Amino acid sequence: MGPRVSITRKEILEAAIAILEEEGWARVSARSIAAKLGSSTMPIYSSMGSMEALQAEARSRALELLFERQLGTRHEIEALGMAIGYVLFARDRPRLFTFLFTGNGSPLRSKEAVAIDGKTGIGTSPAIQSLMSQFSTERGRNDLVFNAWVYTHGLAILLAGGIVTMGDEEIAMRLSGAGEAFYLAAMSKEGGQP
Repeated sequence: MGPRVSITRKEILEAAIAILEEEGWARVSARSIAAKLGSSTMPIYSSMGSMEALQAEARSRALELLFERQLGTRHEIEALGMAIGYVLFARDRPRLFTFLFTGNGSPLRSKEAVAIDGKTGIGTSPAIQSLMSQFSTERGRNDLVFNAWVYTHGLAILLAGGIVTMGDEEIAMRLSGAGEAFYLAAMSKEGGQP
């Protein structure tokens, strides 16, 4: 039996993501995808156009998977659940997380992943919108988001890189403590009482 000729964009994308998670983006190629799908490289180029187009679609899909993990992580404080989900994603899917935020062409900028404008990123979450509404000034909102982002992303990078190891409970405890401190600091700078 010869190689498969008919494969969908979705199958190509899923194969690329699987290779990425197993071996890193450097190993994703038309040939590696074709081998995974039992195909020649022709349908891959015909469907995707270029490896750059595939990389852009893979980045979009990886971001969707990150948001799904964030929104699917339950905690009594929804915004904290999203932070925990972010860190768990980095710990559990390190190559996918690293692909999103480092190297490989056009890495995401932090503002794309945590946009709080209510139109993109986690800013569309009612939990984040509710949290931001507690601040009367942009300074308070910005202080909280920046500090939480630096801490959460830093912890995620440490876990994704295997520099530190933590279980779910420790991740939640550390993020909770840091989040509370950042919230109190932002409220005090705004002149309000938490």
